[in-house]
Amino acid sequence: MKLEQDLKTDISEAVLRERITAYLTKSGYRLVGSQPSLAFERGSTFGSLMSFSPQSWKSSVVFSFSPIAEQNTQAAIVLDINTTGQWVTEKESKFWQAELDSLVQAIFTGDMDMGATTENAKSALTQNLIALGLIFGLGIVMAVGGLLLFGTRIASSIMGLLGISLGVLIAQRWLNFKIGG
Repeated sequence: MKLEQDLKTDISEAVLRERITAYLTKSGYRLVGSQPSLAFERGSTFGSLMSFSPQSWKSSVVFSFSPIAEQNTQAAIVLDINTTGQWVTEKESKFWQAELDSLVQAIFTGDMDMGATTENAKSALTQNLIALGLIFGLGIVMAVGGLLLFGTRIASSIMGLLGISLGVLIAQRWLNFKIGG
């Protein structure tokens, strides 16, 4: 998933670089390149595959600068999020948009308020844990039901798999997710 934004500011490139670096390091990103573009990374490939919180997904932010005048700069932002193996929900998409919006706010004002991104990350994590409980809970209930009704482990296994499948379908309707972004 990629989010891109172009900005025109009345701020010098040096000040922009300071504000961007301050905000992103506070958000948990690490600087991986500074010339000619600024590049930051956060998370890991394992986090993209296994984490229930979008903050742990592998992501990179790259800034390209074009001076317009002495105190005016144009910046292009590319936020690239690795969604491999993820069911990207609306709340997770809102998290990423809020992170980009907070970054833009920090660029223009110097304000490092991360309240919206933190709240969106907590909300997405809670939602994802509830969905996981629903999926596996339904699988367990149906597996036990299959064992009680039919008295065999094969029936229990089949009913458990059907329960997990049903849980995924319910979660997909509830969360309105798309696999892999």
